[in-house]
Amino acid sequence: AAYIFILASPLFVLCEAWIQDKPLPSCVRSGITWDSSHIISTEIEVATPEDCQSNCLEMDSCAGFTWLSDNSPVFAHGCLMFSEIKEELVCEECISGTPKCLCTVQGECMEQDMNMIQAITEVPSIDECESHCQGNSNCTFYTYFDNSHPALRYLCLLFNKCDTLDEECDGCITGTTECHVCTFENTVDDSCKLCDPDWSEFEGSCYKLLDSNGQHYDGRDACNAECIMAGGML
Repeated sequence: AAYIFILASPLFVLCEAWIQDKPLPSCVRSGITWDSSHIISTEIEVATPEDCQSNCLEMDSCAGFTWLSDNSPVFAHGCLMFSEIKEELVCEECISGTPKCLCTVQGECMEQDMNMIQAITEVPSIDECESHCQGNSNCTFYTYFDNSHPALRYLCLLFNKCDTLDEECDGCITGTTECHVCTFENTVDDSCKLCDPDWSEFEGSCYKLLDSNGQHYDGRDACNAECIMAGGML
């Protein structure tokens, strides 16, 4: 039999420190919810956790959401929105999260070539640091030092570019204002699973082995037709 590897998606564009086209894992988590006394809105027949998250984002007072899975004994595909999300509670068929997943990675954006445009002290959260970046038309990246950093806690640095990332910096989180976030379903072990179950991943692309059901291919066109049917391109 003739075996052919098929390319299903283009390679991501890589930069030195930040793979901007590479999807980031979802921040949505399974198995938790919050105190039901803080529910401010409920919706039914919401198809996915991401749809529920979008509904929460559109509501100013929504601090978090819970989506009930297909296997929930009650209110399957229900979307609950909360005004407060302080104490987490165990809930087996619950998938929950904040209104928005931040585009962040561990590490500090390094200052070079005059790329830092502003330093803001006493910033209480990474969300507010991101807001400072979004409010500055020259800002595309930011680094936030959280309360675990030994010296620079609550400092927010704004950058117009980020060519080098120090991934060893403890208590440092670097983000960008726009990114693509993986769905909850495609997030596995805090990583974004790019390929469908019957595809294999290699260096940011998806491949599939086609064997024409054990028969030789008559030519490239026959191989290409099977490839397209499988969702790829030769």
